[in-house]
Amino acid sequence: YYLVRAQDSTGNLSDSSAADSAVIGGNAIGIDGNASEWTGALPDTELNSVISGAEWIWRDPAGDQRSDAADPDSNYALKEARFTGDVRGMSILLRFDNITDVTFPYVTLAVDKDPAAGGGEQWFGQFLEATLNSVAWRDYEIIINNTKTGHLGIGAGGWTWKDTGVSFISSSNDVIEANFPWYSLGISLPKKVRLTLATARNNAGNPEEIFGADIVDAVTTAAGNTWTDIGDGQLDYYFDIGFNADGRPNTAPAAPLSKALRPPSDI
Repeated sequence: YYLVRAQDSTGNLSDSSAADSAVIGGNAIGIDGNASEWTGALPDTELNSVISGAEWIWRDPAGDQRSDAADPDSNYALKEARFTGDVRGMSILLRFDNITDVTFPYVTLAVDKDPAAGGGEQWFGQFLEATLNSVAWRDYEIIINNTKTGHLGIGAGGWTWKDTGVSFISSSNDVIEANFPWYSLGISLPKKVRLTLATARNNAGNPEEIFGADIVDAVTTAAGNTWTDIGDGQLDYYFDIGFNADGRPNTAPAAPLSKALRPPSDI
């Protein structure tokens, strides 16, 4: 009998295989603020997503963020959101318009780990003053800023903070990279997860208070300013990503080709 583990160029190790079998694959990403490992092609149009190079990629419009937070608004303005993974965890890349100070961005990602099950927590945490779509209530809420990286929990622990994962904010490259182990999110592969993503102005690890909901920008298809979606206090838009057994985002299979049947006399 034997066990198999995979190791990438940065030293990340996969989980051990069962005896005489293994799942090896995925896209291990170094969390260092360098986006060169993310090679998937952007969608052709804004307000759209695509899977390319084993990455789920969202293209956000320029200048659609709210202008209520402390200037410059470029610190909260999303341009891209990318997700990939491997057998160990989920990796995230967020590209911003211009990060002038690493203390400014605040990222929240609500994770519904089993959309079919329903339930979960309706509210974003940390006094963000916003709710989630009723079909995307969170099990976990990942929070990233220069003060802390981790998540709020599930069920009775829905408001309990846990330090987990790793992140890097780069003002040189205007990106935030992060990685979270699947086990810390209660996810066993393969799995489809439902996500809701937003940004705010960071204030010592909490979102800064602005008019209405404290969300400044978000992944949403709402036209115009982000206020169009969040103005009623609820971030309606969510997105689903299916992750394969090796942690990579997957796409639905193409529809099978069909041919008209001919009667036996024509064969």
